[in-house]
Amino acid sequence: GIATVITNWSGGFLLPALMLIMVTSLILGMGMPCTPAYIVAITIGGPALVALGVNLLPAHLFVFFFSILAEVTPPVCIPAYCAASIAGAKPLQTGFEAFKMAIVAFTIPYIFVFNQALLFKGGVIETVSLLLVILIFVVFLSAAVTGYFIKHISLLMRAVMLLAAAAGVVLCTHRELVALPSTFVAAVLVTLAFLAWVYLRKPRQSPAA
Repeated sequence: GIATVITNWSGGFLLPALMLIMVTSLILGMGMPCTPAYIVAITIGGPALVALGVNLLPAHLFVFFFSILAEVTPPVCIPAYCAASIAGAKPLQTGFEAFKMAIVAFTIPYIFVFNQALLFKGGVIETVSLLLVILIFVVFLSAAVTGYFIKHISLLMRAVMLLAAAAGVVLCTHRELVALPSTFVAAVLVTLAFLAWVYLRKPRQSPAA
């Protein structure tokens, strides 16, 4: 059936299968309410995820997350269009702004599929460490997307913070790494270094006319 097709297209690897199911959930969520979209998407993709070794809870939550996020995914993002109508703004531009503001949420389902400590299926220290690392990379990713981190930041700094956020996402998916105390200490030190660099860096003075 469809689960076999998804498994074949993904080559038996979990990450490509998750991406295929994400796209399916987003497309279904654009055309119908969240609950029916979730039911249809989990019927299509759930068996494939279970066959690839994903437990039932993260499999269902993964599909449900993206069925909801379809509401802020262009080109069909009805809540954003309604907000644009109220604010007198351009609908499509508002939709892309909503997508940009929600981009962090697109990373969370991947984390709890690969690392179920986010669903409190693990030790207390492991879960707390993961949550703190997630908090740090969420701040970095938000700053990279918005261009603001205490104050406005340059394109170069945004690119660096985007790479740091991507490294944080990859780190969070490896349960054995994020549980190490050294990982959390390193993440905190990197964050403090960024804070110091941005806060203490003097703005360039414009040359006198």
